[in-house]
Amino acid sequence: MFSEITSGVFSVNHGTVDGKNGIIIGSRGAVAIDSGLHPEEGRMMAEFIGAHHHPPEYLIFTHGHSDHIFGSAAFQGAEVFSHLSTPTVIAKQIATWTKRTGIAAAQLRSSVTHPTVTFVDNMRLNLGDKHLRLFWTPGHSCDSTCVYVEEDRILFAGDTVVTGIVPALWDGDSREMEHSLRTLALMDIDVLVPGHGPLLRGAATVREWLTWLVDYLVAIRESVSMSLKDGYDPESAVNAASFQEFAAGRLPENKHNMIRRHRDTVRNIFEEELQRTQPQPILSATYARVAPLGDHVRFS
Repeated sequence: MFSEITSGVFSVNHGTVDGKNGIIIGSRGAVAIDSGLHPEEGRMMAEFIGAHHHPPEYLIFTHGHSDHIFGSAAFQGAEVFSHLSTPTVIAKQIATWTKRTGIAAAQLRSSVTHPTVTFVDNMRLNLGDKHLRLFWTPGHSCDSTCVYVEEDRILFAGDTVVTGIVPALWDGDSREMEHSLRTLALMDIDVLVPGHGPLLRGAATVREWLTWLVDYLVAIRESVSMSLKDGYDPESAVNAASFQEFAAGRLPENKHNMIRRHRDTVRNIFEEELQRTQPQPILSATYARVAPLGDHVRFS
């Protein structure tokens, strides 16, 4: 379950679609990155941190989706870092799971350790001999965050980057994801820990995969744009953009419901492009920008 990438930096497997969490242990403290879907997954992470002589008092959420937050009960009372939008995403996830499972919202809410420190664009955590940069990478979700271990050039990408499945947009946006992926491709990354799938090692390997993800999104967008021009309905557009054409040879079609996932991504991009062809309202809401927190958070 725990794999040491380099001294003090661990990837942590969890059971949702070959999921990956993380733990970074520094001279001043230890931080968990995501907690999985099930309480026992988060509990094992907290115990692992304790076995390395640190209390489980710091947690980062890469975003607020269920398979990243619902294992967090073992971190109750911890300082939890996330993007400013993550509390809202968590609230929506709780409402969704209440409808799906019948579990009371209050019970689900109390089982999640909620963010206590949020940021807008980026923030930095000082663990002593490890420095982490958290930065906003929207696309998979509006609150998606990546965590970069500066000394080791290791990126924990959350679901901004996946290597075992096609990119998932869900409540996100493909153009924002494309921009985030292009930004990551400009970074010095020696090891990339995805939200789901195997680790990538070597700067060239990382950059090549990020480039392919961008190409995949762009190619699907071009396909659905042509379908819209030809008057296709959503299902016809999805059928016209087959998995075999866009992802065969990159990902196994018989694993993790891959064909369905690909079709969902095509469908989401179709809806995005359809919305862009609709007349826009004259008036739109104006959103205030909240100033980010200070650059450094130092652990005592």
